[in-house]
Amino acid sequence: MTCPKCGYEMSDGHLLCEKCGAEINIVPDFDIEVENSITQALNGIGEEILPDTPPKNGEEISKEEEFEEAFFEGSILASPKLGNKKITILLIAALVLVIAFTITAVALYQNLSLSYQLSKVDECLEKNNYSKAQEYLNKAKGLKPNDVELRLKEASLNVYMGDFDEAKSILGEAIENKNMDYPQKEAYYGALIDIFKLEENYEGINELLLNSQDEDIKKAFGRYLALPPSFSLETGNYEVAQTLEITSTYGENGKIMYTVDGTIPSNSNGIMYFAPIEMPGGEYDIRAVYVNEFEVASEVVGNYYLVAVEKPEEPKVEPPSGTYDHQIYINITVPEEETLYYTVDGTEPTIEKALIYSGPVEVPVGHYNYCFASYSKDGIWSEIVKRSYTISPKTTISSQIASINLINTLVAQKLMRDNCEAADGSGILSFNYDELINVDGAYFYKFTEYKKGSDGAVNPTGLLYAVDANLGNVYRLLIETNGNWSLILLE
Repeated sequence: MTCPKCGYEMSDGHLLCEKCGAEINIVPDFDIEVENSITQALNGIGEEILPDTPPKNGEEISKEEEFEEAFFEGSILASPKLGNKKITILLIAALVLVIAFTITAVALYQNLSLSYQLSKVDECLEKNNYSKAQEYLNKAKGLKPNDVELRLKEASLNVYMGDFDEAKSILGEAIENKNMDYPQKEAYYGALIDIFKLEENYEGINELLLNSQDEDIKKAFGRYLALPPSFSLETGNYEVAQTLEITSTYGENGKIMYTVDGTIPSNSNGIMYFAPIEMPGGEYDIRAVYVNEFEVASEVVGNYYLVAVEKPEEPKVEPPSGTYDHQIYINITVPEEETLYYTVDGTEPTIEKALIYSGPVEVPVGHYNYCFASYSKDGIWSEIVKRSYTISPKTTISSQIASINLINTLVAQKLMRDNCEAADGSGILSFNYDELINVDGAYFYKFTEYKKGSDGAVNPTGLLYAVDANLGNVYRLLIETNGNWSLILLE
C-alpha cells in the first residue's frame, strides 16, 4: 500500500502512514461534486413521480426520504398520478439506481486513475494553484510512482515554482533509466533542454547532449550541439598539392572558423570556412572550431601538413638591372607547362593582379621595378626574380626648347596665331609636355594640346604632337589601332 500524501510504501494493515502520519482511507475519497450530482438527480426524479403529500407530524422530510418511504410502503404504485404506468415507474427507479452506480464508479475511477490526477495537476498549474497541484501529484505517485508522464509533471511543477535545479535533477535521474524507450527519452531531453533555454544556458545544453550515448537524441537536438569539425586529410607529409575539406556534424546553421598558422580559432578569430583549402606546397598548421547558431564553440581540433612539392625553376630574365640611355626589351625563358606573371611596381605577382608574359616587354623611359615569377600546373609559385631598370636616353635639346619649336612650327603652318590664339579665333591654345617616348628607336617629347574657351574652361582638343629630342623636328602624333605610335611631319 502506498501513502497518497507522501508516496511512502507502507506495510499492509496500517491506517496511518508510518512516515508522514497521514490517515489512510480504505475507501477512496469521494468527490463532493459527484455526491452533489447524485443528490440532485434523486431530488429531480422524486419531484416528478411523488404526489404532493403533507409532512407527517408537521416535520419537514427530504425528497430522498419521501421517495424511499413511498417506494417501500407501496404509495408509488398506488399513486393516482401513475395510473397504469407502474412498470414505467419501476424502470425509472431502476434507472436511478444505475445512474447512482455509474456516478459512484466514475468517482472511484477519478480517485484511482493516474491520467485523471495528472490532468488535475495541469488544471491547477494553469491557475497557479501549486499546493493543490502537489496534492494531485502525490495522489498520482501513490498510484504509479515510476510513470514517465508523472515525472515530467513533477518537473513542470518545479519549473512553475521557480525551482529549476530540482526540475533538472528529476529529469536528469529519469534519463539514466536504460529501459526507457526512445519517445520517452526524447520527451525527457526536450523538457531538460527547455529548462536550460529558460536559463539561456546553451553551454549546458551542449554538455548535456555531448554526454548522451544515444546518437538519435544527438541528431534530434543537433542544432544545440557543438561537435568538433572533421578534416578530410590525415596529418602527414604529401608529395603533391592537396585540397583540404573541413566538415561539421549537425552544422547546417553554424559556422566553421579556421587558421593556417597554428593560432587558436574562435567565433571572432580566424577565417570562416566556405570552400576547400588549397595547399599547393609548404607547411600548414591548420586548426578549426565549430560554432553553433547559439555561439557555443566546440573543442578546437587541428592537423599539420607538409606538402613537399618541387617548385618551378625561377625565370631567367635578360637584360640585367641597370640604367640605360637607349631602348631595351625584357626577354624571359618560360619553361613548358608554366605561366609567367610579372608586375612593374615591385609588388609580388599574383594571378589576380599580375600581367602575363607573352613576349619581349619594352621598358618605357623612366625608372621601373619589375617582379617575375612562374606558376606551375600544380599551382606552385617559383621564387620571385626582381629587376630594376632606368631608361634615360641621350638628347640634344630639352623639353623647353621642344615646346618653343612646337609653337613656332604651328604659327608658321598657320595652325595658330602669334598670340597663341587658335587659327579660327575659338580660344587660346596651350601645350602640356607629357613624357619622352620611343617611336621606331628614336625618342620624342610628347605634347597634348588644350584650348581655353570664352567661358574660361580649359579642355583637351584631342590633338597630340611629338618633337624629336635630338633634331627638334615637329610631328603630328597619332595612335594606330594596334596601339603603336605613328608620326606626320609638320614642315
